[in-house]
Amino acid sequence: MATRLQRIVPLTALLVLALTTSVRGTPSPAPPVASLKNSADSHAPDAFASSGAAASVTIIGPAPSDLHDVDWTKTPAPGAFCGLPALVRFGAQGQAMAKSTVWGKVGLMRGRAVLYGDTEGDHRDEAAVYLGCGDGVTQNGQILAA
Repeated sequence: MATRLQRIVPLTALLVLALTTSVRGTPSPAPPVASLKNSADSHAPDAFASSGAAASVTIIGPAPSDLHDVDWTKTPAPGAFCGLPALVRFGAQGQAMAKSTVWGKVGLMRGRAVLYGDTEGDHRDEAAVYLGCGDGVTQNGQILAA
């Protein structure tokens, strides 16, 4: 009869083999955001703007040289993740209400924590802020997170 150690070693080797052969590649970053030529002439619509051809392109503006300097509590976020044709402007508590083209009236929330890290290998930090989209009514009504 095999001892416990004699049974564990082959199982561990099989698990390592399965994990190493199932790796299909590494994720690649999204393409960089195109440069905005003339940000003085553009204005950002708010979350309640009507949808149309002009609302299909969201112009946020050029990225600052250091994302650590951004006041994220006052920064609008693209609403496309929740079916909104425009930018979302959050209130002081990090919440907003808007009309989604997919789900109707939705509640949006922004996390308070901001995480920084160089995910693209360009020696510049990127920033990540939690965004949530829910039905705005029920506690378990989260539709999407970004």
